Amino acid sequence: MARSKPKKVAPSPESGRKQKLAALESAHQASQRRRTALLLSICAVLAVALLAYPAYLFINDARLRSLPREDLGVSLAAASCSPVEKSPAHGNQQHVPDGTAVSYDRLPPDSGPHYSHWAPFSKHFYSASERPEVQELVHNLEHGYTLAW
Repeated sequence: MARSKPKKVAPSPESGRKQKLAALESAHQASQRRRTALLLSICAVLAVALLAYPAYLFINDARLRSLPREDLGVSLAAASCSPVEKSPAHGNQQHVPDGTAVSYDRLPPDSGPHYSHWAPFSKHFYSASERPEVQELVHNLEHGYTLAW
């Protein structure tokens, strides 16, 4: 008996549309999975960086704290520093009229007679040309300011 060839049935337009929709849906899901994996990878890298930086700072700080003082900077002799001087404050609240020339026993002065008004507290750095008078700056010292001469 001779076999008959199976009849080819033409695909219906409905089944072709379903296959295309399934393929599009599959491609969309694969794209979503790639995007999700990329976002998770970026978040993981950022999380590791955000945790690693404070850990680095903590470890580095602990390492520096454990160093002997001799290993920090240079020796006192190599720094050419003069010995620490301690002098009691004198002349505090001793205001002199503006324009009065005051002779200080140490330069830069750390206390002594001064003008009754102070240099502006809002200004933190002065150039040589704009520096207030020394008597004003000594008044600032009386109020707890720190000056770097």
